[in-house]
Amino acid sequence: MTSIAIENCRSAHWKARPASTDSQFDGLIIRSSPPERAKKISVLIADDHPVVRFGLAAILNSQNDIEIVAQATDGEEACQLYDEHSPDVLVLDLRMP
Repeated sequence: MTSIAIENCRSAHWKARPASTDSQFDGLIIRSSPPERAKKISVLIADDHPVVRFGLAAILNSQNDIEIVAQATDGEEACQLYDEHSPDVLVLDLRMP
């Protein structure tokens, strides 16, 4: 999990730096991924090219807060899987059979 610290939160010019383990820093810590107990974002990937589909799935699966619920190879299958799974996000190839 990547963490960054934000300094000078009250000013208009925020400054980000890597989070430190130094106990003297009392700034705000922002984490890029929520804890495991948080609800995961469900994603449906629809693309007719297997390499693109598998590549997107590999990238998204590397995130703790994202779950691939289905993958479709054409528009009709995408519609069926969307109705079945009701994902939070649909990644859709616009030029697909």
